[in-house]
Amino acid sequence: MLRAFYDAFIGYSDAPARMMMKLGLLCSSLSTFFIIYALIVWLTKETAPGWISIVILMNGFFGLSFLMFGVIGEYLARIYREVANRPLYFISDATDSKL
Repeated sequence: MLRAFYDAFIGYSDAPARMMMKLGLLCSSLSTFFIIYALIVWLTKETAPGWISIVILMNGFFGLSFLMFGVIGEYLARIYREVANRPLYFISDATDSKL
């Protein structure tokens, strides 16, 4: 039953792509606020050397990568919907067959 649920959720829905895009937007916005906080802490208090640069890079790049995965997933979901609605073959209106 779990496998059927998984196949139905992943195969026929674009919800995972939309969730990934929302997660990317959330991570990007939170990382922006965290970068501002980290810079304030760096300017006002004594921090470990290199900590601020690692935190800023990790937060920024993870947020951007989640956002880009969501955009790519949305793009692939739209391609899938377009292809799934097409007929498998075309029948001509006028045929010259002598059957």
